[in-house]
Amino acid sequence: MLRRIIFILLLLAVAGCGKQSPEPPQVQDFYPQDGYHGFKRGEAITITFNEPMDPASTEAAFQLLDPSGTPVEVNFKWEDGSRLLLITPANPLAYSSDDRYLNYRYLLSTDARSQKGAALNKGLYVTFSTLRTFKTTILSDANYDGYVAKSGSLYTYNNENIIRFGDDNHNVAFRGFLSFTLPTKITELVDATFKLYMVRITYPFVGQPLIEWVDLGDELDDSDFDAAPLSDTPINQGGSNWVRNTYITYSVDELVRLALEEDRERFQLRLRFSRNTNGDFRENIVFLYAREALDDPSVTEDQLSVLEISYYSP
Repeated sequence: MLRRIIFILLLLAVAGCGKQSPEPPQVQDFYPQDGYHGFKRGEAITITFNEPMDPASTEAAFQLLDPSGTPVEVNFKWEDGSRLLLITPANPLAYSSDDRYLNYRYLLSTDARSQKGAALNKGLYVTFSTLRTFKTTILSDANYDGYVAKSGSLYTYNNENIIRFGDDNHNVAFRGFLSFTLPTKITELVDATFKLYMVRITYPFVGQPLIEWVDLGDELDDSDFDAAPLSDTPINQGGSNWVRNTYITYSVDELVRLALEEDRERFQLRLRFSRNTNGDFRENIVFLYAREALDDPSVTEDQLSVLEISYYSP
């Protein structure tokens, strides 16, 4: 009886030393996460595993689907000893053309195997979206817009709901200023347009009309009359065809892009002429409505100078 018990114990010990099945591999991390908004062109989907994976079976188990459910061609790259998989779309994923979410999905099935041959313990099913397109019309900031007179330390701003630049019948020069607060959630600028609306114009012009990108600091004051522009090239050089009660548009893509790169809260402009005065003791002025003019029921938003921008954001 004792011999039989010993024999059974020996058999159990030998069986315990047999080949064990490998533990199933696991996904440790992945990007983008489920429900993520704002995936950008040039980014890679990444999946991190807890052990080296078999590239062939893992790549075959992966699929990226566009919003219609059609598979998207991708390129694979392995790092960290086949623990990190980077998946890049062969062509950049489309952004939403408006403010609605454009959703993509990626899937990784349990057909993915480790280098030890074990199947993935749990697959992935992830929905995410790319950037959306926003378009906005920005009115000027009433705390900054106005005009400054070059007459010693005298300056005036936000006066009579009017911004003006040129010279008056006393040969006193004026320069006008507009400030636009930029949206805070711009991932990438698409385009920017400054739309100048002139309420009234008196001739002749005092030299060449110029629109310059400037920094007004904490407030508009008399020092802004001669402040150095932030760009060597004015937005506008010319303007002899300016007509009252109509818009003239200027592309300001590069300047607004620079303002965003420099983390500026506002995009600010100075309107002036290349000469302070022509000395004729006549009024040579361009008049614009200030933001405050909207307090007058007869003035509407489409009579204000504005900044129009399109941008991508999550």
